[in-house]
Amino acid sequence: MFIRGREYRFEFIGRKNFSGLCWWAFGVSAALLVLSVVIFAVSGINMGIEFTGGYILKVQVDRTPRVGEVNEVLGRFSGEGLTNPIVQVSEGERTIYVRMPFIEDDQLRGQVIRGVKEGLVEKYQEPPKVAYFRQEEDGSWSLKVYMKDPTPADFVERLAREAPGGAIISESVETGSESVGEEGQGEEEMDFVSLNMRLSEEADSEVVRDYLVKGLAASAYNISTLSEEQVGSEWGREVSRKALISLAVFLAVILIYISFRFEFKMAVPAIAALVHDTIITVGIYSLFRLQVTPATAIAFLTILGYSLYDTIVVFDRIAENANLIDRTGRRTYREIVSDSLNQTLMRSLGTTLTTLLPIVTILIFGGSTLKDFAFALFVGVFLGAYSSIFIASPLLAFWKETEPKYAAIKIKAGKMDARGAVLRMKGAGQAAVSKEAAAERKGGEAAGSKRKPAPAKPDGAGTVKIKPAARQGARPAAGGAKTAGKKTTRGPSAPSKKRKKKKR
Repeated sequence: MFIRGREYRFEFIGRKNFSGLCWWAFGVSAALLVLSVVIFAVSGINMGIEFTGGYILKVQVDRTPRVGEVNEVLGRFSGEGLTNPIVQVSEGERTIYVRMPFIEDDQLRGQVIRGVKEGLVEKYQEPPKVAYFRQEEDGSWSLKVYMKDPTPADFVERLAREAPGGAIISESVETGSESVGEEGQGEEEMDFVSLNMRLSEEADSEVVRDYLVKGLAASAYNISTLSEEQVGSEWGREVSRKALISLAVFLAVILIYISFRFEFKMAVPAIAALVHDTIITVGIYSLFRLQVTPATAIAFLTILGYSLYDTIVVFDRIAENANLIDRTGRRTYREIVSDSLNQTLMRSLGTTLTTLLPIVTILIFGGSTLKDFAFALFVGVFLGAYSSIFIASPLLAFWKETEPKYAAIKIKAGKMDARGAVLRMKGAGQAAVSKEAAAERKGGEAAGSKRKPAPAKPDGAGTVKIKPAARQGARPAAGGAKTAGKKTTRGPSAPSKKRKKKKR
């Protein structure tokens, strides 16, 4: 990997067993996989209402809604089964979409939905104008409320019958419209609801008044601006079944394609990396109780494709380098894989970072639905890059080195490493001996330079004259005198060549 002209190399897979960065990654991945399986077995997955069933409320308000304010209203009913609702707002249309989980108890479900409506009315809608609430001479109570929209009489009667504690014994309802305001000074035509009722002896008139006013305010939504839809779990089960079938077909096609394009031993590590990413992603969603929605399922399929794409890029470089280097037979397969990872590392990091930047932006500034989608993408892109480098490639290297060809190269490389280690040890020993000899020589020279010079002797004293030795091979002098010194001999004479007579 080159960064600004400088080369950086990482030992992803060491030449020796249990060496290299991949073994650290194996340990981290093994721990994450075990934790993910345990957390999933204990907590399970928090499925959305599209998969489990529930209700969808659509409410239009008088002012721009805020997600935090809506969640504050919904949080009042968290102890009554309204857990993990999903809120979406449309600021331009001033519309609120609330997705609530299914509540088994029918009565509790009705109370929760009515409470949510009343809470949203109280938060965003102008309250109805109460004309009067008084007790008549016969002991009955009368309530007259001006409404923004017309309200059916049967709704008011049902509202009175469902009063808490049976506070309203009997009632009579009148609805209509009339002009409100001073004559000639901005009269306004408004709908009204007039209710005459008798209360029980234990009923509190003020509590009954507040209950009716809130209920009538919620009725305006129920008639004109609120739509309520129940979502069954059958659709979610059907989607889940088709998603699993699609996933199985996807894995089978990928296995066939990689086996045809490269080889079967590359297809299996690629599928193993996908399974690795899937299990850890499920564990993260289970740990943080994140809701799985159709958007999450789409993001999940997207990250599988991204993870596979990064793995294919690395495998393509490994196959190319293997075809070029195999001819020499001097490099092991794990060295080929490590070199290929170093060559593609900068590209993988660049692609991953440029993909994560917009995803992080959506996580920070996006809405709730977009954040769910972006979070799944973030986890998948990160794990995809990680698994293609530290999971799929090392598994391929270890599997390929079981082949006789690469196993022989590995054994040969091990012997060469052992021979090189011995030579390095010998070289180190010789260097140490030479260093000691040089030190001794240096010490001897230093000691000799400190000795006193010997005294000079007089001329002729203690000298011995030596006669020069006779030259070897010299002939004796005339008169038969023999030369002093060693006896000289001649070497063997060359055999005489006889002439061969030519035959005539």
